[in-house]
Amino acid sequence: MDMQSIELTKNDYPILFQDKNLGKQNHYSHVVTMNPVKVLMDAGWMPREVITLKPRKEKLKGFQRHRVRFFNPNLPQVNGSYVEILLTNAYDARSSFILQLGVFRLICANGMVVGDTFNRESVRHVGYADQKIYDAIQKLLPQTETILSAVDRYSSTILEENEQKIFGRSILEMRFGEEDKSWIVDDQSIHNLYQTRRIEDNKKDLWTTFNRAQENLCRFGFYASKKAEDGVVEKKKVQAIKNAFRADPLNKALWTLSERMYELKRATA
Repeated sequence: MDMQSIELTKNDYPILFQDKNLGKQNHYSHVVTMNPVKVLMDAGWMPREVITLKPRKEKLKGFQRHRVRFFNPNLPQVNGSYVEILLTNAYDARSSFILQLGVFRLICANGMVVGDTFNRESVRHVGYADQKIYDAIQKLLPQTETILSAVDRYSSTILEENEQKIFGRSILEMRFGEEDKSWIVDDQSIHNLYQTRRIEDNKKDLWTTFNRAQENLCRFGFYASKKAEDGVVEKKKVQAIKNAFRADPLNKALWTLSERMYELKRATA
């Protein structure tokens, strides 16, 4: 599967060309998303996907948060993974253009936003200039090498069975949080979290383990143990967080957990 760019037409993606904003407020200038999109494309970044958040109210339709994901064919890839730039905007008189880095894994068409250790850049609508988007791109570029280096390190780090359990337990505790104590983090739940969906993922390295977990968390869902009100433990489906915007905090936390797992592995080597 080759990385493919898409054509951004007004007919297919009208929200990128929206010439109105939601209401009139002071300190806001309307700037269509296609303006920074063109800057990114001129800088060598090609659009590959447009994601639009489903509006909560009908009046928000056409103004809601949306995201364009870009890849750069001139940048290297590591273990089938590419660094992305994600451009996020909304026409609600409060949002800014947000540029942040992500990682796209070609083998499973799966993408994520990298952790909080990497910066994101914000460009306000007020006083907008194409140069500000270009400057934001230049600030992000040096971090692409750091991200790909991390992917390389994770890919060469083999996890023993007990280490996979430690990693899986941390992921599930992060996913379930403190609010719902009925979920049980046991070996079977960890096993289901790591469910393999393709032969290429039958590996024990940290990067592949990470991606199996992330794919089940954000794309397919998985079964885990849950205690009912009567105390009986049952298998219940943990729903995938398919909304890309809702998945952002989870993806960032998952990346951070992976770095901690790598450091733990290195410390005990």
